[in-house]
Amino acid sequence: MPSHEEQTRRSKFPVVAGIFEIGVACASLLMSSFATVAVMLILVRENGIVLGGDFTFLLAIGMFWTITSIVGLMGGIFAIKRKHFFTCLAGVLLFIGEGASFVWLSFSNQSQSYSSFIQGFMMGNAEIVISILSLAFLLTSKAEFTQPYPHMPN
Repeated sequence: MPSHEEQTRRSKFPVVAGIFEIGVACASLLMSSFATVAVMLILVRENGIVLGGDFTFLLAIGMFWTITSIVGLMGGIFAIKRKHFFTCLAGVLLFIGEGASFVWLSFSNQSQSYSSFIQGFMMGNAEIVISILSLAFLLTSKAEFTQPYPHMPN
């Protein structure tokens, strides 16, 4: 149990980073799971269970976003608990990549209308900005995290 002196010295940066990461994870998980299920329903209804073309690509992207969201959610929870710094860092870096993929998809041919372009572009940029803020808070407070293994350097 940390002493009162150690508790007052600890900053709120990991908690803020964790809240940012959990917020992005929840929004991303909601979007990616709905998108993945929608693509799977279209595949089953239209083609049986045959994969091919753009649907396979969209299904792979949706599954990547879902996995990224789960890792980011775990990273946010660990950031609030101040444990497993590298899991928190992996979640934030995956979210930056996911936001970049949102922006990239909004500029690619996958975007069929102007409204989907704006949604992808705005969601991707918001995710990148929030993830960079979370990354800054995490890197600032790296010393506050406990190491899971005693032989790992601080």
